Amino acid sequence: MSASSEPLRILTLCTGNICRSPVAERLLARHLEASGVDAVVRSAGTYAGGRSADRDTAGAAAVLGVDLSDHRARAVDREMVESEGADLVLTMTREHVRHVASIVPTAWRRSFTLKEFVRRSLGADLRAAASFAEVCRAVAGDRRAADGLASDPADDVADPYGRGSRAHSAMVTEVDDLAMAAARVMGAWSRVRGGAL
Repeated sequence: MSASSEPLRILTLCTGNICRSPVAERLLARHLEASGVDAVVRSAGTYAGGRSADRDTAGAAAVLGVDLSDHRARAVDREMVESEGADLVLTMTREHVRHVASIVPTAWRRSFTLKEFVRRSLGADLRAAASFAEVCRAVAGDRRAADGLASDPADDVADPYGRGSRAHSAMVTEVDDLAMAAARVMGAWSRVRGGAL
């Protein structure tokens, strides 16, 4: 994405789109706004359709002032990856990155787990990136497609579904920390570019 007045488009992705990705969507949008980044954040799931946010997730998110009462799950498709979330796809597991790549193979270059994006971006020099596409390339660094074939719990945000309120609270806290870190990176890059994404 070249520097312009267009908002950054981000898609967050999990499995059912009722726990992790809606929380990531709302928290990332909040932190990006606080960082001065104009962005549209949406969420989807690899297997989803019309359900409300999980009750335990909604309760844990409410503690942070996040209201998920209007959320309805939707399944990811080619159009979301190509247009709605075209600039960056942030998933909760490596398996979700592979799913995105199976729908739109070229999207692999701009798809990361949320943990991977934060980890890699903190070690990347983004100052010379003239567009958000270049940011994604710099964050990817020497990453190869084969690197994502195996699962790695270190890159995954654990699914709390069916595991009780403590697991949901832990997930919300983890996603909040990661979303804040990701927003800081994007905000810093945006300021270097004069506020234009």
